[in-house]
Amino acid sequence: MIYLVILIIFILLPFLLKYLLLKKNPKGQRIYTDDAEITILIEDSSVNLSYSKVKKIVFTEEKRRKFFVWPKTEECIKIFSRERPNPFVFYKSSSKKFFEEYKDKLKEFARNNRVNLVDELS
Repeated sequence: MIYLVILIIFILLPFLLKYLLLKKNPKGQRIYTDDAEITILIEDSSVNLSYSKVKKIVFTEEKRRKFFVWPKTEECIKIFSRERPNPFVFYKSSSKKFFEEYKDKLKEFARNNRVNLVDELS
């Protein structure tokens, strides 16, 4: 009987955690571009980066581990800023609906404002 309870807990626990974490932040992160500025919304705060503050934009694949699952390669967008040591990272699984739109708008932003763009996906 105890083995059955333990087995059920270990099977249901990852699904329960995933549900609770997704429910906590369903909107995730958003990227908006203007003529000379990128606005990044993360949860309840926003970060405005003018083109002079953006060091480079990288489209790449990365191995990402979720919970107890083996690492999977996943497409991501990285925006490097001159103000922060760590980049802003957007994974395709987190923003499936808008990922291609983000890529197109960031390509246009980089071309118009002469920001370095590295596309490792194509």
